[in-house]
Amino acid sequence: MQVCQSCEHYLKEFRTCGPPVIGKTLEDGTKLCGCVMPVKVNLKHASCPLGKWHATIDQATLDHIKAAVKDITLQISPDKNRELTALWNKITGVNNPVSNCGSCVRKMIEELKQIADADSEAEAKREAERLYGQMYAGTDGVSESKTESSSVRKRVGRPPKNRGIEKKL
Repeated sequence: MQVCQSCEHYLKEFRTCGPPVIGKTLEDGTKLCGCVMPVKVNLKHASCPLGKWHATIDQATLDHIKAAVKDITLQISPDKNRELTALWNKITGVNNPVSNCGSCVRKMIEELKQIADADSEAEAKREAERLYGQMYAGTDGVSESKTESSSVRKRVGRPPKNRGIEKKL
């Protein structure tokens, strides 16, 4: 965090790298991410867009992800779920509990597969940052889709109210 705070592009009032969420493109073409830095610096897969600090996904972790998601079918065992959640927590720097929510587990598996399918360690880091890093800044549609699906659920889950309509017998 000290590296970020000493950077000329760090905005102290927002604690972001450049303008919040949208970032900024510098004259040399480098794009500042706009991420909230106290969150981003704790993500194992994240790196500075200016190269001042780097992601910590190593080849062993990448190999572990590839092996863990290689033969996943429609159902996974509780042990496999714990293993995948531990990998997720390792690369995101969070400490999420194991989830029994089918859609949450599917999303986690899909994103781990995308990282596993990356051709190189550097590409895996970029893919992980794209998937997870922007999620914390709210720019990848994740937060919007959660909001959207909950509002859809509210609309679909409740029967319409019959205001002003009288029952006819």
